[in-house]
Amino acid sequence: MKKIAKTFDGNDRLLLVVFLGLTLFLSVTTPEFLAFGNLMRILQQMCELGIVSLGIMLVILTGGFDMSSSAMIGMTSVMVGVLFKGGLNIWASVLLSLAAALLAGLFNGWLVGELKIAPMLATLGTMTLYQGIALALSKGDAISGFPEGFLMLGQGYLAGIPLQLFLLAGLVILMSVVMNKGRFGRKVYLIGSGPAGSRFAGINVKKKLILCYASAALLAGLSGVVVTSRLATARADAGASYMFEGVAAVMLGGTDLAGGSGKVSGTIIGVLVFAILGNGLNLNKISSLKRQMLIGIVLLAVLLIRQFSGKLKERRMISGQNKQLTNSM
Repeated sequence: MKKIAKTFDGNDRLLLVVFLGLTLFLSVTTPEFLAFGNLMRILQQMCELGIVSLGIMLVILTGGFDMSSSAMIGMTSVMVGVLFKGGLNIWASVLLSLAAALLAGLFNGWLVGELKIAPMLATLGTMTLYQGIALALSKGDAISGFPEGFLMLGQGYLAGIPLQLFLLAGLVILMSVVMNKGRFGRKVYLIGSGPAGSRFAGINVKKKLILCYASAALLAGLSGVVVTSRLATARADAGASYMFEGVAAVMLGGTDLAGGSGKVSGTIIGVLVFAILGNGLNLNKISSLKRQMLIGIVLLAVLLIRQFSGKLKERRMISGQNKQLTNSM
């Protein structure tokens, strides 16, 4: 029980309550919500957002920000389509496209870590660049006609479970181990807590920042490959909303935007909450404008509850300290 308590902190438990509440509400109001096919669709769609959100979380833990995630998804998607249509083997096209995403992430990291450009400004510039590359390569058109083997990645099932869920699960386990058990994870948290102090501790901050932005770009590129496979279409706008939704899921999961604090488990629960909420609103045929409003309300409600509970906890601690001082006197 103690191990479970450590795995799921107060924020995770709050999100689990929100998740269970949404699930109960939608199962009562929308009969088709609990249908097996619909549950599998939720898992399919959460995988793409989950993969890119892990990368977004990694960058935010350093105290940074990556505005280019959505553009990276679109650029990778288009590159897969263009290379395949150019006569290259589909899997070679995927590998080369992921390599391009990795190089783009290294460039992001170089701008932030080496040139010390503010992360939001640096990645805002590269976001425009990568969007332009995607549009130039695709000429604004969608690319289709992919082979069945490639489409299995985003549309296939194993024992009734979407294949991309196994990919997400593997990435979650890997990132959890790296961030909680490895040196790299501890150094990332230290950098987010204070870059100056990290340098005094002997951490190569530039190198770690470059690695974080490169990893985030690679994960965004991987999400782009999965999206392309599921939709059977490569588009420059394939990941148009994923950056904002990913940041929202990471925030919902309890990661501090100032850096230095956050958990993989919280991010994944945040992604799941957004996936269920989006699916439920679609089933109830809520318009996209109302969807954004309702998702925003849920996000704000959770953040406000977290803020008030944090202040209440702080007051209790202060009250307890005052009582100890009074008793000691």
